[in-house]
Amino acid sequence: MESFRRKIIAAIRAALEGDTARYVHFVYSPELIDPLTLLDDAKRETALIRPPNLRESLRDSKFPRLITFDCRRVASYMFETSDIFDDPLFEASISQTYAEVINGDVVDLTVINENTGPSVGAACGWIVSRETATELAARIARNSYLLHPSGVRHWIRWNNPIHISILWQTLTSTQKQVLLSDARWIAFDLTRRLRTYKCDEESREIKDGVSTFKFIDEQWARYEAAPVVGSLVEKMIAADDAVAEDIVERLYRHLKNARYKGLHREDRRLYAMTLVHVHEGADQVKEWAALVERVLNGETKMRDGLADLSEEFWNYGTVQTDPLM
Repeated sequence: MESFRRKIIAAIRAALEGDTARYVHFVYSPELIDPLTLLDDAKRETALIRPPNLRESLRDSKFPRLITFDCRRVASYMFETSDIFDDPLFEASISQTYAEVINGDVVDLTVINENTGPSVGAACGWIVSRETATELAARIARNSYLLHPSGVRHWIRWNNPIHISILWQTLTSTQKQVLLSDARWIAFDLTRRLRTYKCDEESREIKDGVSTFKFIDEQWARYEAAPVVGSLVEKMIAADDAVAEDIVERLYRHLKNARYKGLHREDRRLYAMTLVHVHEGADQVKEWAALVERVLNGETKMRDGLADLSEEFWNYGTVQTDPLM
């Protein structure tokens, strides 16, 4: 717990370095659970991340929100050196994050298999920003309810690790700046690694403070694949599999290829999960290509065919050592 805590504090201090005018906001999402009982917290500045014109039915009290740490405002008797770090909510936010990230103390959505919306945890990171909670929440909200090419709007829950993990690296510098301005969002990603999401270069395309952006086709494809990628990563973590830093990208790429080949839902998942457990290039092996062909022809199911794959396939790409040398 202590090393976990130090890592978070170090990341926040790094984001604050050289700029005392910054706020630190706790990103809290009580859509499914309210473990810190903050729904009715009126002590701190709190701003809901509520997309304009959202059609989903959700009480105001349940919306994701930004809560600004401010020790002197909520517990002045505890103030020693910092409005941020001396606020009792700051330590509580770390403890709750530890419970969710390390202990897995989150809402169990396995009954529906895929999480298409709310974050299963309530603690969604910390944002260091020059903007107030109200200003920043409005900025994020404006760029959360996006119009799909089909004409239907979708709520992109940036606070959900499933969404931000798969979408972030595809965002242009303009999109990142429109979403966060100069803010640093420090949060654990889908693989349980601490990340700092920020815009590394300023875009000259932004002309005002109320800009919005649109997704391109590839970003929509990633958004649509996010629930499946998220559920597969969660299964790997639950099974104590080694989760590589690039696992999200690899799973997405294999799912995309499986869909292109014409594989259906369960077969796509098995296709992707198999290929991330073998060396790169295994999808080009004739034995694998033959299995995919049989599945497409309806001669077998992917799950049944996996049991017949040879040891040579599973060891593809590994270095073979002659015991006599």
